Amino acid sequence: MKIGAGVRRAVAAALLAGAGPLPARAAPALYAGEGGWFAATGLPADFAPTDDPWNFVDGAWIGRLPAGRARLEWGQGAAKQGVEAQPAPPPPVALPATRNAFGACVVRSLSIRYDSVVRSRKWSLIFGTKFEEPDFEPLALPGRPAAALALELEDVDAGTRWPLRPERRGREGGVISSATDARFYGGMLPDRDVDWTLIVVPLGNGRHVLQGQVQLLASDQRRLRLRLAVRAGATAIPVLQAECPPVLLAVDGPLALALYPDLAEPRRFRAAPGAADEAAIEFDLAVTRATGNFPRRATFSLEVAAWETSDPETAQREAVAQLARAGGAVPLPESVRTVGLADVPAFAPASQRLEHPGGFRDGADALHHLALRASDLFRDADWMASAYQCAAVDARGEPQVARAGDEAVVAVNADPDLEAMLEWGQNRGQTVLERIRRSGIPAVWIRAGTASALDFGARALYLCDYPAVWGDDSPQPAVDVRHAEAELVSSLSCVLKNAGICLLVEDAGPLAPFTTYYADALVCAATVETEMRRQAALAGPRPVLWIAENPGADAVALARELGFVRPGEIGED
Repeated sequence: MKIGAGVRRAVAAALLAGAGPLPARAAPALYAGEGGWFAATGLPADFAPTDDPWNFVDGAWIGRLPAGRARLEWGQGAAKQGVEAQPAPPPPVALPATRNAFGACVVRSLSIRYDSVVRSRKWSLIFGTKFEEPDFEPLALPGRPAAALALELEDVDAGTRWPLRPERRGREGGVISSATDARFYGGMLPDRDVDWTLIVVPLGNGRHVLQGQVQLLASDQRRLRLRLAVRAGATAIPVLQAECPPVLLAVDGPLALALYPDLAEPRRFRAAPGAADEAAIEFDLAVTRATGNFPRRATFSLEVAAWETSDPETAQREAVAQLARAGGAVPLPESVRTVGLADVPAFAPASQRLEHPGGFRDGADALHHLALRASDLFRDADWMASAYQCAAVDARGEPQVARAGDEAVVAVNADPDLEAMLEWGQNRGQTVLERIRRSGIPAVWIRAGTASALDFGARALYLCDYPAVWGDDSPQPAVDVRHAEAELVSSLSCVLKNAGICLLVEDAGPLAPFTTYYADALVCAATVETEMRRQAALAGPRPVLWIAENPGADAVALARELGFVRPGEIGED
């Protein structure tokens, strides 16, 4: 609540100059936080402690006292009273019953299990002839010649590129080689620092899974860009979106070839430039010893699919229809269909919005305010505490905070594995789960993609499950908080499915393929045709709950055409 200047001046005079006693209510108390922030309780909602901007939240005033003051005074003469500041009470903490509430639903990514994936197969070495130059076996695809495969690795800092040629080869199978045998390839860069491996597993029906790893042997950190190309007969174009597209599609006459990045494995990638007859993709891999779950290693994963088609437009629809989707196990509750999201708890795990009259001086000031909000004076202390201790930091160790006017948005790392200080409660991911369990409702709404910051913190890197990336302004490795959020959504989907709770995911950002992948239903607020169609494509057979405000007639008509669920229009749907 904002108080006018005249009221603030009158209140300041009453409290600091002595204009008479306060109205009868609970005894006022003053609490000191970090960075000059204070909270005052026992004061009416129309009284502010000083003439400076204060905000009334949950029955308490939050703001700053004049420099050098840590005391409130009011009244005069014998009636004069005052109160000294005391430390703000810590957040209420309930000791967790288990180390990680997600239990068996904790993500175990390819980066962690890659070696076991390789060891799970019985490989037979392939020895080439004396004059043979080892290379990758072409991919056997239906309706077309076998497609050549090519890999290239680039050192981003040095600008050096190396085409990868296998120095070690193997296959899985019997004595007689077959096109259905899995293949193994490996080699080392000329600098003898980077070892790489690739496994190719045919699935049948023109589909192949490709998974690989790069590993540093001597250095502690390198920025590598891996390019993988398949001879497709035409240039591949990104489908649905340019950044992190869920499909790269090439159409050569009646034949379509698609590259599907693994949506269970968030990566930073893009369509790669190349020859006119190639489908190519490149992954950004910040390989560092700081990633404690997979030190000095990074993995990539994708699927190659080929089929006969009639024309490029049809091929795009067919490619989208083949997108992998892990969610959809729990139906959309009837109450959500008819009433909407009014009673569904909503969470934005990757960000924390703060507001104060006059705004915040800098990121540290916003974090100090957040620390005060995490005290036991406020109802949402656990939520604020989870944001405070999981705040993403930049390369200088400063909190990642976006400020605009009276608001600040703190970027939060929602990794459910992130270490938490016991005296401050649980991390953001575990707090989300605990709140869902307390709600006892049949659906939950995750608002993903609300922050796009990188977390350069040591603990973020040590506990991450997906390869690190780097920023535009710093070559240092970091965790994309959107990747951490996708990890949380993955773990949540497992827990909620077992509990019969419907997982709703709203994500309008480029990482949506990774978060909506796990949703039982999508939430769409867009009225723009391209975004509405993108959400419908990402959803596939799953429902899309449309919550657009004041949509035009064209948007309403398109929503009906796409089969969106609009609360209150179930009869028409």
